[in-house]
Amino acid sequence: MLFANGSSYEGGWANERRHVSGLNRDAVTGDVYNGGYLDGKRNGKGRMYNNEKQEIYDGDWSNDRRQGEGFIINRKGVVCSGDFRTDHMEGKLTYWKTLSKAETDEVFSVILDTNDAFIVVDKVKTQHLLNGLPSRAE
Repeated sequence: MLFANGSSYEGGWANERRHVSGLNRDAVTGDVYNGGYLDGKRNGKGRMYNNEKQEIYDGDWSNDRRQGEGFIINRKGVVCSGDFRTDHMEGKLTYWKTLSKAETDEVFSVILDTNDAFIVVDKVKTQHLLNGLPSRAE
């Protein structure tokens, strides 16, 4: 669906609202979200590029807010995880890795073009972002 302001949405639809899962590109803010929806709000697992903060959040959502465990990748290439409550970090952030500039540029490019990418968190392990980054237990 293409909106009058240039934004677009591809995905599930029920009762005239985004539902189940979809990809939303906001032409006004530049934000990109790909993930679960419930009654028009981000819900469940999802990934969002926040244009204002220049970061990618990959994790849990509830009622249109970051809620639960999630990972953040910023433009400096720093990959961290933490717990979020009502869209705010709660507790401490766990550092995973700093990507090179080339790796960071590639991740952001792929996220913006297709909203899918992979990140090497450990030289031995590679996790696909579509399935989430590794849990703290790994």
